[in-house]
Amino acid sequence: QFLATYTHVSDIREPIGGKVFPTVDIFNGEGQNYISLGTDPFTNNNQLLNNILSFTDNFTYYAGNHTLTAGITYERQKVGNMFMGGSQGHYIYNSLADFLGEKQPAYYGYTYSLVKGQPAVFSAELVMSQLGIYIQDEYKVNPNFKLTYGLRVDMPIYGQKPIDNPSIDKLSFPDADGKMIHYNSGAWPKNTPLFSPRLGFNWDVMGDRSLIVRGGTGVFSGRIPFVFLTNMPSNSGVYQSAVALNTKALLDAGGITKFNPDINGYANSPSFPKTAQTTIPPQNFVIIDPNFKFPQVWRTNLGADKNLGNGLTATVDLMFTKDINAVKMRNPNLKAPDAHYTGADDRAYYPGALPVYYDNLGTPIVLENTNKGYSFSATAQVSKTFDNGFFGSLAYTYSMAKEVSPNPGSRATSAWQSIANVNGANDDVLDNSQYAVPHRVVGNVSYTFNKGFSRNFATTISLFYQGSSQGMNNYTINGSIVGDGNSNLMYVYSKGSDVPFVATDKYTVAQQETAYDAFIASSKYLSKNKGKYVSRYGAPSPWFNELDARLLQNLFTYRSPSGKTTHVLQFSVDVFNLPNLISNKWANWGYRRQMSLTNPLVFKGAVAGSPTFNLATFDGELINDVNTNNVSLSSTWSMQLGLRYTF
Repeated sequence: QFLATYTHVSDIREPIGGKVFPTVDIFNGEGQNYISLGTDPFTNNNQLLNNILSFTDNFTYYAGNHTLTAGITYERQKVGNMFMGGSQGHYIYNSLADFLGEKQPAYYGYTYSLVKGQPAVFSAELVMSQLGIYIQDEYKVNPNFKLTYGLRVDMPIYGQKPIDNPSIDKLSFPDADGKMIHYNSGAWPKNTPLFSPRLGFNWDVMGDRSLIVRGGTGVFSGRIPFVFLTNMPSNSGVYQSAVALNTKALLDAGGITKFNPDINGYANSPSFPKTAQTTIPPQNFVIIDPNFKFPQVWRTNLGADKNLGNGLTATVDLMFTKDINAVKMRNPNLKAPDAHYTGADDRAYYPGALPVYYDNLGTPIVLENTNKGYSFSATAQVSKTFDNGFFGSLAYTYSMAKEVSPNPGSRATSAWQSIANVNGANDDVLDNSQYAVPHRVVGNVSYTFNKGFSRNFATTISLFYQGSSQGMNNYTINGSIVGDGNSNLMYVYSKGSDVPFVATDKYTVAQQETAYDAFIASSKYLSKNKGKYVSRYGAPSPWFNELDARLLQNLFTYRSPSGKTTHVLQFSVDVFNLPNLISNKWANWGYRRQMSLTNPLVFKGAVAGSPTFNLATFDGELINDVNTNNVSLSSTWSMQLGLRYTF
């Protein structure tokens, strides 16, 4: 069997309204964002190009009780990544008065192309190929037992190397083991083969298919979003440059005097040289561990299907996955915190300027592997088919997963900054995954009227139920308590009087203590973790019971005399969130509840080595409840009508 495919994808991000305007952030005079206007900083000059050519050739040979399958697959993928965040200009003003008075901004950033004649540049064009060969034997040991085993080998093949920046290459950073090395900004990782041996079985225990036991174990290889790789040339400073002017001296030198609605109004400023600066490294860049490998996991599963008679079937599935090569981000320029707070929250922190290897850098990121993660899931299901047209099933799934880095988003810097830990994002901590919701219940019932006259006009009525938490959340500190600029996990003080609150213009310490106690008491999770640090993604959102209904009505049915062809015209009605249609007053049935705030403690600085806080406000009052009503379309009912013709 030979199969060849070609896919072309061009994804261009267009600004709302079709016009581009500078990004403007206006603060309230206290360092907090008050107003944001203009085009967001990540839409202009943002395009992904993905061309994929693949070939697969399989060969099957039958030899008695053995079925041998061998094959080869080759895929060539060309990825173009144009990402010029801030290319429309980014202004920050300390106050609304400064902006309206046309004063000099406190900050101006601008990203521009260094390639002559290309104002919008694909700073990363990666040609990535993967060659795979595999062989498998399906061995029928006896009529009731089948054994499958095989080996797959994948070889990632990197194409043309990007242009390197010597000013980055000469820097020394610690690798994952702490050894100081030089990274090459123009070198892809080594082409390393990935071996994936696998073994599986299927056993008809009784010989009558009343009990089937199945399972397998093996290594599976995957991929990462290629944008993680193209982040390196995109940020190396040789294809495009991103300059941030954040002091009055820099703004004056660049001639940045006031807001200019022209996105290229300051393009000719001397602060934005049009040739690559290869003697001074860019502030933010990405480098890749030369031994970086595509993700691999070792996965084992075991399942059983039991026919209990009378149309009743029970199924159980277990699965365990262990990371071999997971992906993580790290800031190699940042050293570990060298001080600890006093008091109940005694985490490590940076008491002053961040200890770094190079003062002139911002947030460089290295892409590397870790093998710490794992996951487990268990599913149990029962289903029943009745002779009179009824059918029903009910299933429960338990899931858990641990990881070092969730890697959300496509920008390396934001992926690293999103790692919420107690002692900072560089802390190599194994904690909960964002994507594993612990408990989930799914069920459905249906009845079909297809007897007598209704045989040609069959009617099916179904109900579908899904109950689960709506996601997992972090409770973090509002403000960087560690001092690395990132959000850090919250310590749960046992009672309000233990929290080192400071008074505000509106609320006393006592008022904040009372509201804090009410806030903690409203959460089973926070109450259970008093005197502890919360876990990453340890807090479940409120449980929601989703119940949907469907009506299928055959309007016309025709069967040809030969019986080979059947024509059916079918009308369908789907009602989503049926309980809300019945009553909008049923919490967690008719409407959803959601987290109110996940960063209730506002860090106000350290006093005598101890952190101090204000309690956050919600809807103009001190926060005192972890949940609030979700007033959005996701809480309302909706209806979908359909018409389908099959033949």
